[in-house]
This record gives sequence, C-alpha cells and structure tokens, in this order.
Amino acid sequence: MRILVGALLFWASMGAAQAQERLSSFAQAGLIHVILHEMGHAVIREFDVPILGNEEVLAEDFATVMTHELFPDRAGEIIAARADAHLADNDDASIFSEHPSDARRAGQVVCVAYGIAPDLHRDLAQRLGMTQSEASSCRDRAPEIARAWRRVMEPLWLPEGA
Repeated sequence: MRILVGALLFWASMGAAQAQERLSSFAQAGLIHVILHEMGHAVIREFDVPILGNEEVLAEDFATVMTHELFPDRAGEIIAARADAHLADNDDASIFSEHPSDARRAGQVVCVAYGIAPDLHRDLAQRLGMTQSEASSCRDRAPEIARAWRRVMEPLWLPEGA
C-alpha cells in the first residue's frame, strides 16, 4: 500500500514528463481516481476489510474519500473528471452486474464528494442536476462514509517519518 500511494503521489505531483505530454489534464485527473479505486480493492483484499455491500461501490467511495485526503488541492478537478468519464461511458449495467450503471457511479462519486466538501463540489452537483433533497441526503451520508474509511485506514498508515 505504501509503495502504491508513494508512486501515485509521485506521478500526480511530479509526474513523468512523457505521461504528462501524452495525457490531457482531464485524463490525468480521472486516472488518479481510477488508481485510487483499484487501491480500494487492494485494501479490502489485503487487510480483510469486511464487505458489507457492493465491493465496487466501496472501492469507488474509497477513491473519492482518498482523493480528498491525498489531493485536497486537486479534488474538484479529479472528481469532476471521474464523474464526467462515467457519464461519457454511459454503460447501462445489467441487473446482475457487480458494477452499478455508469450514471449511478457518477452520481455516487459526486454525492460522496459533495457531502464531504459541499462548497468545492456545488457547481458540479448543480451541473449534474442534484436537487436540494438529494444534496441534503449526500451531506448526511457522505461524512459517515468518509469517517468509516478513515477508521479503517488509520491503523494501516505508517507513522510520520517511517
């Protein structure tokens, strides 16, 4: 986990010159969330995190929470890129799919992000048509999700300077 986070932080902040030349800022931002999503799966598996719901949703929530924890200055850009990519994919998953539809995934990412930082994500939520009732629900739900992931992750972080 430490190696993955370190590599991700290095790539995102310093970046490989070739990768930055070849990838648009939209793709770079979206890729950060995708990598964090896959790291969510790794955390769940490697640390035997109980799966009390759809694992894909858990990993997506992990990515959204960790985006705010690890990249607070870029969270708005990263969340917008990931939501827009989901909407562009527009995959309508079957009722038995492990993945929710792409529209639902976009909504979940924006809902959790908005609930964590409403001021930062207000324009995105409005652009996607979030109602006042939905915004209220996201503000109620997202802090619980973020708190749960912070509780899971706290014993896994290395101490400062380690």
